[in-house]
Amino acid sequence: MSVAPADTSPERVSLLASHRTAARFLKNPSGLISGVLLLIVIVLSVGAPLFTHLGPNTPDLSALLAPPSAAHPFGTSPLGMDLFSQVLYAGRISLAIGAISAIIAGVIGALLGLIAGYYGGVVDTVIMRLVDTALSVPLLLIILVLVVMLGSSLSVVIGLIGLSGWMYPARIVRSQTLLEKELPYVEAARAIGCGGLTIMWRHIFPNIIGSLIVNVTIFVGQAVLMESAMSFLGAGLEPPNVSLGYLLNQSQSYLSSAPWLSIFPGLFIFLIVVGTNMFGDALRDALNPEITG
Repeated sequence: MSVAPADTSPERVSLLASHRTAARFLKNPSGLISGVLLLIVIVLSVGAPLFTHLGPNTPDLSALLAPPSAAHPFGTSPLGMDLFSQVLYAGRISLAIGAISAIIAGVIGALLGLIAGYYGGVVDTVIMRLVDTALSVPLLLIILVLVVMLGSSLSVVIGLIGLSGWMYPARIVRSQTLLEKELPYVEAARAIGCGGLTIMWRHIFPNIIGSLIVNVTIFVGQAVLMESAMSFLGAGLEPPNVSLGYLLNQSQSYLSSAPWLSIFPGLFIFLIVVGTNMFGDALRDALNPEITG
């Protein structure tokens, strides 16, 4: 009686690899710390109505520009708005900007990187020259000019930040594709008649998505920081879409008299940026254990 060969499909190997990756990630102190930081920020922001007794635009006329207290843990604004509530609701906007911008950058970068790496030649040269050109220009200055021209709506800000970050995932995906397309499994796919799009999407992309996820994760924090810089310079979102950067912008006149107006939004931004960077680094180490031994 013949014995059926063991199932060595890519799906089974990827599933086993995901368990090993998760185990390595959980053993990394940086992964645990960053995971806790991000979880705290996300839970507080998404569940803002559960943690605040006042809305972000509800004034307390008896506590104008009040310092932190039991009633107002982060203090209040000059108009009596509860800063704790404002920070949590603004965190929602900033996290949404960071996540959606990172996804946009990752999708565009992955598509261009796959095409450049797989087809090579003139296609690769043209796409990589676009990457080099985009990396050589002052992107923040260009974004500020475009925001002035197009307006500072939420969709415009997200789109511009997303379009400013596709170059790095494109380079990463291209380099990984150049390596993967020479491996036997790709040659086997070509031998059975698979087309270029099928090979890129069904065979190469699943094997390089880990590096892309790491880059996209780190870009979330960078996008939040970029939007905060735009808002701090007065070219970011306007009410009712209040972000953490907007709160910092509004605190400039009170840095000495009411420092809590800048400390707590800045602390939230710090937690997001540091958390995403540490999380991305830990994820990279878990996906590539040979780097750290």
